[in-house]
Amino acid sequence: MSASETGSDEEDADPQGELHSLLEAARDTRHDDLSLLYMQCLAASLVQFACAPLTFLSAHRGYGLVAASIVGLMVLGSAGFQYWVARTLRLWLKRQPCRGTWQHCVDALAGFDGTRGLRCLTSGGPVCMFATVEAIDPALDAWAAANAFSLYAGSLKLEFESSWEGVPLVGWLVAWLGLPGILVVILLGSMLCQLWSLHHRHQYLTSLFDEFADQAQGSAKCRFKVWYEWKHATDLGGLLILLDVFEKLLYAELKRDTQGELYQVVDRFWAFIPKVVAEALPSLWFQVSVLALTYDSCPGSTFAINLMSMASSIFCIAKLLHLQISTLRFGFRTKTQRFCNRPEVWLNSIACMLSSFCFAICLLRLAGLWICPSHIFLVSRGCFKEGP
Repeated sequence: MSASETGSDEEDADPQGELHSLLEAARDTRHDDLSLLYMQCLAASLVQFACAPLTFLSAHRGYGLVAASIVGLMVLGSAGFQYWVARTLRLWLKRQPCRGTWQHCVDALAGFDGTRGLRCLTSGGPVCMFATVEAIDPALDAWAAANAFSLYAGSLKLEFESSWEGVPLVGWLVAWLGLPGILVVILLGSMLCQLWSLHHRHQYLTSLFDEFADQAQGSAKCRFKVWYEWKHATDLGGLLILLDVFEKLLYAELKRDTQGELYQVVDRFWAFIPKVVAEALPSLWFQVSVLALTYDSCPGSTFAINLMSMASSIFCIAKLLHLQISTLRFGFRTKTQRFCNRPEVWLNSIACMLSSFCFAICLLRLAGLWICPSHIFLVSRGCFKEGP
């Protein structure tokens, strides 16, 4: 082979090598882009939102096995995806320059190194189990709403309508919608409320990524803002294992903040009203009504689903109320102007007080299922007495 031919081959090979290098660089850049990882989280949240109406439609048509499969696949798929995101995020942190700047974040996610992050029943068991219960609550509420359509007939319908007709302001609307209708309205309204809040957080978070790329190496405030807003987005989107991940990152940043420059309260303010006030609390109220009115006539499988839905609602309300009260106590105890001047603090304080009162009444009505012979406890009159 002549020298000219060899040179020609090398010239032909060089452009291919350069193209390959460019493709590799583009792939690495894309892999390192946190905004892409966030968009994948957003897509997973929307898929998870879709599971509630799909569960409702399946259960309403009598396909209970399909509804159960949807819930099961959602739990397994969502958990696997979230652990993958956590490991990917940790790898991204480890690859960043100026390792000392990021080491505290890497250490905070040490539990997600390799296969250890999948040990759902060991060190991360409580987080995974509690996250699962809270995540499936909307789907169980949808299933219970679908069951209500088959139960709502005859004397039950008349009894429910007559009990609400005399209630001021909203009584006529509840009576007109009926028990199944009001459960569906609560389900759709809470989903819209969460989606609106998620959209609001999404707009703000996406505007932070450019700033994050430029300043994150040296600015703890910038890193904290991104972790904080991403945490709220995962909370609203139902990715509750990732909620724990970003809380770990926030606490790692706060531990290094010796000057008190960062916002000291790690809260769940943006999720409390959509999840508790708009969904779990009103759903629990009417689920108790369903169980009370159908206690002796409800089929066993339907009763079990309704009971599970009610139990998950109670768990979510109790958990979020406890976190809300603890957060508010800590925030007001610090007496920082940054905390006290936030409108959502006062809005959540009012919502917390009202929710605590309504939750106590719901638990009292729930106790009436077993205390009262008629299984119906009326707040105004105590146990309902049937007959003359």
